[in-house]
Amino acid sequence: MNILLTSTDIAYASLLSQSLKSKGFHVDSLSNTDLIIERLQEAVYDLAIVDCAANNAAAMHLVGEFREVDETLPVIVIGSKDEKEDICQAYRAGADEYVTKPYDIDVLVCKINSWLRRPQLALRRQQTKMQIGIFTLDTEAQTLSHNTQSQHLSVKENEVLALLAQNINKVVEKRFILRRVWKTDSYFAQRSLSVYVNHIKHYLEDDPDIQIQGLRGRGYKLNLKRQ
Repeated sequence: MNILLTSTDIAYASLLSQSLKSKGFHVDSLSNTDLIIERLQEAVYDLAIVDCAANNAAAMHLVGEFREVDETLPVIVIGSKDEKEDICQAYRAGADEYVTKPYDIDVLVCKINSWLRRPQLALRRQQTKMQIGIFTLDTEAQTLSHNTQSQHLSVKENEVLALLAQNINKVVEKRFILRRVWKTDSYFAQRSLSVYVNHIKHYLEDDPDIQIQGLRGRGYKLNLKRQ
């Protein structure tokens, strides 16, 4: 299972990372906020752990950023404060669990495994591969395959196509795509989205039953005649 661990306390993060690795987890430990968000957009994680360390406000902002990028990712916040307001603030920011220091590592592992056993997490892992007509989209490998042919997708091509594939025959609002993939709905992001959609249309040309329809002022719709 892949865990993203974030903390500005390098020594603490190293200790916790080693403890979790000894329990059989794969752990990426990062402290740079920009790099954390970039990694979250590019890799697939089963769970994230956010250590509040010295800056509680920054940690809560990061939890909110996680929720912008991935609404379903389980997030455990680890904090040194046990006041009601601090705990509630973490949950309001988007945390799924709050663990107070000091804690027992075995108890933390039990909490992690509890989240990973939940049905929605099993579904989340299964959905790394999606069928789109004659094509198979592998969001983890960032490939679109048919028979023996495989097209590697860029990070944004992969994310845009995944959003459309999760909503086949439904309109996906342009603003939602822009906020989810580009984190902005600026003019340049809109132009970029249009370019990526054209790329995706080209990749899907071999299946005449697939059509990506652009709806002016609304968004895009991946139409599939057969399902």
